[in-house]
Amino acid sequence: MLSDRTNNASSAEQLIGDLPHSLRLKDVEDALRDATEHSRRSVAFLIDGLDEGYAPDVLGTALVDGLLQATIDLRTRISCVKPVVFLRDNILRAVQQNDQDYSKHIEPTVLRMHWDVESLFAFATRRFRIAFGLAPEANRKIWDACVSTEMGGVAGFKRCLQHTLYRPRDLLALLNDSIFLSARRHPTRMRLVRHDIQEAARRISISRLDDLKKEYGDILAGLPAYTAAFGGGPPSIAAKDAHDLLSTTLAQGSKQTEVQQEFDILSGPVDILKGLYSVGFIGVRDAGSGSYVFCHDGRAPSQDIGESGRILVHPCYWMALNVEDDPGSEACDAQEIYDEYDIRIASETPEIRKSRIRHILARLDDVPEGGEGSAAFEDWCADAIRICFAKGLRNVQLRPNRTARLRRDIVATNLAEDGAWRRIREDYGTRQVIFEVKNVGQLKSADYQQMLSYLGGDYGRVGFFVTRLGTIELRKGRDVEWVRDMYSQHDVLPVKITAEFLKKQLRRLESPQKHDAVDNSIHSILDSYARLYVVGQSNSSSAKQKRNERRAKRRHRREGKAGRQP
Repeated sequence: MLSDRTNNASSAEQLIGDLPHSLRLKDVEDALRDATEHSRRSVAFLIDGLDEGYAPDVLGTALVDGLLQATIDLRTRISCVKPVVFLRDNILRAVQQNDQDYSKHIEPTVLRMHWDVESLFAFATRRFRIAFGLAPEANRKIWDACVSTEMGGVAGFKRCLQHTLYRPRDLLALLNDSIFLSARRHPTRMRLVRHDIQEAARRISISRLDDLKKEYGDILAGLPAYTAAFGGGPPSIAAKDAHDLLSTTLAQGSKQTEVQQEFDILSGPVDILKGLYSVGFIGVRDAGSGSYVFCHDGRAPSQDIGESGRILVHPCYWMALNVEDDPGSEACDAQEIYDEYDIRIASETPEIRKSRIRHILARLDDVPEGGEGSAAFEDWCADAIRICFAKGLRNVQLRPNRTARLRRDIVATNLAEDGAWRRIREDYGTRQVIFEVKNVGQLKSADYQQMLSYLGGDYGRVGFFVTRLGTIELRKGRDVEWVRDMYSQHDVLPVKITAEFLKKQLRRLESPQKHDAVDNSIHSILDSYARLYVVGQSNSSSAKQKRNERRAKRRHRREGKAGRQP
């Protein structure tokens, strides 16, 4: 193991510097050189799958970049060794963007593979010729000898390609499955027919859609719901109609926390369409050429997906979604598909979630403290609460009863089935959660009295303050006394959170996998109140007890006078 050859007490920089010596890399290199020179043969190292092990972030790019540099050094030092690294295009673009010496060291060794109809046609027919022992002839003659009349020629081959992502492996999978189905029906005569190709395409289409969800599920948590919205409809629709479909999906919500949070983070259908474009699910119609432009490497569309535009679900997903048009129909043949492979450097992965969260965070910087920024701060808090607490809270409303005498700032329905919000509902009877927003640093006694007047009934026995103060901890003295007094005298619990606390949770949610971290934070706050702030109220000093008794007597006298008034 690597740990057996390194000194764990050393710094990270020293460990990296010692690795060549610790692993005796020079001896390994010399042995490889001697072996290849003695055998008088060239040795090729084929390195694949790096795009499956690393994401195009800073760390992943650095690791891939290091491997590329190592293969170049190996080829330079040992002439008989030819390492070949296969990389997905978006990973290489990330390396290009982050490596300042890319053009000097890596670019001269790069060969970009772009598969068009002609090259794929030659690829498929050569496979047919070798597999079936056919005589060398023109590509079209070989193709026509292996398929039915309706699938003949380049036009028939293009119908096959419409079930693929224009990748050799997709084409091979389609043809192999089609041949298998054809052999089962006609063991003595191998000739592909349209039915076999469509049946194989249906299986592959379902597999492709599953692969899409697995590959990008960590980035677009709601991807299954977004793709399902297009099921059963036409493959090409106006962007306005796509907006309506996705708006319905957003309105229905989701029981999955990470999905609901994403619904709340995204600004609407436009962001979802950009995400679907960036992963290759939909293409955007280019107004100039009339073709549909697709992308598979995380970039945003070069043109706006407004309501006047038009989009197309990629043909390789049509059968999985049971779209209305037949992928082999003439209507489909008229659709020109263009998969982008230019080398512009742009967003390498769908960054919509992060950009939306960072936009929300930046909004707070423009909100001044005090009365001038109160309305803007309430708006910001409503958005932050809707996103952060999506696991348990729904229907987050800002000033839901603005015409009433008791005007609560933000109210949310507690529908939690587990976690901290279920604890709040069961322990404190809170079905409607109150967030009282104060665009100031410190709370006053009147603020606690206001919270006390709000609680009760469906609002239960716990309410939340949101302040601009940096820490969620209560000040020693009055803050703690007020909380203890409300808990001991009225059996209610006012809990303080801050804008800084909400900002911290939003930063965590830039990664969908951290959706439970916010719930754990609420658990921690409730535990702190139970163990630090409200504990010990029965052991208060006698002076405090007398003060509380005097307050209670004055309150009872006021209530008695009010009751005697006609």
